[in-house]
Amino acid sequence: LAWTVVTCDVASDPVASDDNRTEIALLNICTVMPSGERRVQETALRFYLPYINNRTDLFPTFRLKIHYQCALDTHGSATKAFIEGYFKEPNKALILGILFSQQSQVVADVCRLYHVPIVGISFETVIAASNITIVYKGLFTSTLRDIIERMKVDDVRIFVAFRYSSIEAEPMECLYNLFGPKYQWIFSGWHGLPATAPTGDCTLEMKSKAVQNAIIFDTAMANPNFKAPPTNTGLTMDELFADYKAEFGQWTSSNNSVARVFDTLTTAALAINDTLQLHDYSSSLDLGNSSFKTSLLEHIRSQNFHGLEGPVQFDKNGDRIGQVVVFQIRGISRIVTHCHAKESSLQAQQGSLKTVPQPSDNVAVPVANFDPATNVTVWKQSLQFAGDKPPIDSPVVLNERIMVSQSASTTCLVLCAVGIGFAVVSVCVNLWYRNLKLIKMSSPNVNLVIALGCVLGYCSCIAMALNGGSFTGVSLCWTQTCCLAAGYSCAFGAMFAKTWRVHVIFTNKRLKRVAIKDWHLFSVVAVLLLLDAALLLLWLGLDPMELGAFQLPSVEDPERGVIYRQRLEFCRSDNSGVWNGVLVGIKGLILIFGIFFAWETRKIKVEALNDSRQIGICVYNTLIMAAIGVSLSYVLPNSQATLRFVLVAACIIICSTTTLLFVFGSKMILLAQHGPGRVDDLANAMNTFTVQGAAGRAGNNAG
Repeated sequence: LAWTVVTCDVASDPVASDDNRTEIALLNICTVMPSGERRVQETALRFYLPYINNRTDLFPTFRLKIHYQCALDTHGSATKAFIEGYFKEPNKALILGILFSQQSQVVADVCRLYHVPIVGISFETVIAASNITIVYKGLFTSTLRDIIERMKVDDVRIFVAFRYSSIEAEPMECLYNLFGPKYQWIFSGWHGLPATAPTGDCTLEMKSKAVQNAIIFDTAMANPNFKAPPTNTGLTMDELFADYKAEFGQWTSSNNSVARVFDTLTTAALAINDTLQLHDYSSSLDLGNSSFKTSLLEHIRSQNFHGLEGPVQFDKNGDRIGQVVVFQIRGISRIVTHCHAKESSLQAQQGSLKTVPQPSDNVAVPVANFDPATNVTVWKQSLQFAGDKPPIDSPVVLNERIMVSQSASTTCLVLCAVGIGFAVVSVCVNLWYRNLKLIKMSSPNVNLVIALGCVLGYCSCIAMALNGGSFTGVSLCWTQTCCLAAGYSCAFGAMFAKTWRVHVIFTNKRLKRVAIKDWHLFSVVAVLLLLDAALLLLWLGLDPMELGAFQLPSVEDPERGVIYRQRLEFCRSDNSGVWNGVLVGIKGLILIFGIFFAWETRKIKVEALNDSRQIGICVYNTLIMAAIGVSLSYVLPNSQATLRFVLVAACIIICSTTTLLFVFGSKMILLAQHGPGRVDDLANAMNTFTVQGAAGRAGNNAG
């Protein structure tokens, strides 16, 4: 807390003894600044009041007397000052506003209950009416550090600062590292950089850099040589300021602040004069009468005169309509001012201050003029920002779903389409030449099931590519799982069934005729498919899959003011690991039986009948691909969605493609090289020789 010891009584300005006009009392609640200064408004009012009271031609029937009541920088202190000042004799016609907006708002709420007009500066009400939210507000006290730290935690980025003293001119934006592309500072007036030693790690060069591109709103001061009309002081602005500074010096305030106080008091005097003209004035007039104060408020709103800050008029809500100039600090490197920091550096540029540029001068460039009466802004230059575009008040949070890259998905879909096309061609060749010995002895009907299994493997990759891209859904999760399970059962189940038939025929030591039809082999595949269907239906009924989301660490782009919250969607269920383990276990058993039969029939040389060598290569290839895919999928982080997808898809595509090549490719090559007739003759000769040799060996074993 900022501890300030203040002894303050209700004081008033002296009145000339020969002035017999009726006295109208006003109340000014002067704010004690955190630095201990309390005479910013009070000094200006004391100086300017004689100018008003001496204008007997304008105010022949009354004179003003201001009663001063001081308040600390808290809501409660302002309310206490109002009660102690207003409810003491004499009655007060109105209250001259408080410096701080939050105190002014509290006092205004109380004044409304007593129909007391208050003329002052309003900021927060205008901000709220403009649909701007004040996240935090604080005073230049020792608690400011805590407030700014909370602002940093909540990622506040737009700051509006009102600085009235040399202590408050210390650049917070530098002290707390609140500058750069993501921050924007807006000042009401500009006091320059304090000519003090560096504060902590914040050097003067850093302070200069911190205020780069800051936006300044200041009033459009009237022409200094403009002669004020009789309804005002009758003096020029320069004449008034010269008298003011001759009496009080330059420590008090900037020209704009003094001019604002002058115009406030002039507004009050003119409104009181207009109101009294409507009443039969008597010394017993009760200024506390609500009808009098309602009329006074209406006349305040109707004022229209040329003040020191320019034209003074109000809108229907009682808000001051005044010209505003927008400045922006540009090209500042370091500037040291040789006077009190209260003096506006904007006025310093006009010659009222001495500045020493080191090495480049402070450049506050006028960029726009705003006229509240017409609500029109005339831009002279475009605003400049540290980044590529204006910073935003708070980061835009974009929720992104991590998807497989378009190139990876497209490549996968193209490869799957080529693979399916090759499978269709293989099936057509298999059916067209099914009566050839080369094709017929390799069980062409069973080969169709193998081709179907490979196509289902490609379909699982297609579903995976769609699920990892712009399309997503639980249906794709089930499609991917079912196609992969059924495809494995069809392809490897059919291959192993063929090997089992060869094993049964050639291990028949009694040479009895063994009739194993294709439907026996289809039955083996059907059993495997029924087992898959039962397991998947059980999974669907007991623990259905759903889309899960894994939230990845947020990534911030300070240049764009965007925070990316990335999530990875995946197919999951409560016990998906168990279900996948059961599926893999069943497929592993099939693989073991297939390897056993392939090994047992490895010495049978009937190439058209025995595919053990091709099956062995397919099995070894599948084992290697599965080992690589499973191992790396557990090692790779979840954020590497594209890499994981490419890895799994590559394993499935390679396994499906090699199976098609070894089962169908070798036969298609022979047909292409030798033609159907030549291939059939070679197959007959080879099979006759090999079968006779095998029969002879069997007969010798029987004998």
